Amino acid sequence: MNTTTAMPLERIREAESAVSARLAVTPLVELRGLTTPEGRTILIKAEGLQPTGSFKVRGALNRIVRLSEAERAAGVVAYSTGNHAQAVAWAARAFGIAAAVVMSPEVPHNKVEATRRLGADVVMAAATSDARRAMAERLAHERGAALVAPYDDLNVIAGQATVATEILRQTHHEPPAAPSTCRSVEAGCWPASLPLSSTCIQPHRSSVSSRNWRRTHGAASGQEYCPGSTGQASPSRTPSRSRSLDA
Repeated sequence: MNTTTAMPLERIREAESAVSARLAVTPLVELRGLTTPEGRTILIKAEGLQPTGSFKVRGALNRIVRLSEAERAAGVVAYSTGNHAQAVAWAARAFGIAAAVVMSPEVPHNKVEATRRLGADVVMAAATSDARRAMAERLAHERGAALVAPYDDLNVIAGQATVATEILRQTHHEPPAAPSTCRSVEAGCWPASLPLSSTCIQPHRSSVSSRNWRRTHGAASGQEYCPGSTGQASPSRTPSRSRSLDA
């Protein structure tokens, strides 16, 4: 997906409706005893309490709920190294839809098995993002199934954006005030959805997203949909570290 068109706020609100119908609002917890260098309070959004242990179920759910009856009958295909795989499997099972997820041998065994336990058919591909995506696209074409991408999908991004809209609502009328800066360390749609939703709803807020560059695929979406988030129209490179977050 390559576009510079901003997503309408109404699309995020529609995603909120879809997500809230099946997922509970996760708590926003103050991290006591630790503040930012500027003395600001740190709040943790407890997305680990989601059914699959990750916020990614929001995007998968918002994508799948919008499938037509014909699309649901044909099933869905996804590709992922873990959390998106489980999210798609969970959302597909919730609607009685067949799901196939393309993964690869280096994915932790527990994530592969968790995806299978949720009812998805796991298909192995070579250990690169391009290989997983290519196989998923081929399977979707062969089966006439809908592809549920982990990023570069407006409905998936809108679903992930509901994390930020919840944060804004949870902090609007109670101390501490809504954070002037939200920080995320993630992959895929999270860098896109956080600045998108917080900027659309409260334009004076700012957002910062970071990801190890060598493991980022498609993170440009965050800039494409919200180019003002860092003032650049491309991903911001950050110094590499010895390890990157397994998202």
